[in-house]
Amino acid sequence: MNRRIRFRGKDVTDGCWVYGYLYIDERDGKHWIITSKNTNADMHMDEVIPKSIGQSIGVYGYKGLYSTRYKNKIELFEGDIVEAMSEGTKGTFVIKFRQEGNPGWLLFPNWLSFKHWHILASNIGNKEDCLYDDLKLIGNITDNPELIENG
Repeated sequence: MNRRIRFRGKDVTDGCWVYGYLYIDERDGKHWIITSKNTNADMHMDEVIPKSIGQSIGVYGYKGLYSTRYKNKIELFEGDIVEAMSEGTKGTFVIKFRQEGNPGWLLFPNWLSFKHWHILASNIGNKEDCLYDDLKLIGNITDNPELIENG
């Protein structure tokens, strides 16, 4: 099974989010998102702001009302800000990748009241359709840093 790794970043010219594969030019250090516009594999490259880049975590959350979460599912990326529930406690977190220890995607800060907050996905259909029922997207660290205490 091939795993598709998607990235997103903000275009340097118009500030719009673009989605695709990440390419870093070693000659000039510029960061690009490469997209294929059609099935004939015509490629398009957009230069993106490096600190806006985030990798897809392979999990879908939801945006909007909890009762419509299956209709309003949305792909989650590193740097997204989410509301999550754990044992009846709600928190607001940034999705980050942790390299050390047991590598994986975490909600940061990942400790709240001595509880470990992490991302768990449940399969709701096909293999690439995972949803974390209590993970609500409310913004991202690039556009909405005010949503996280202490930035």
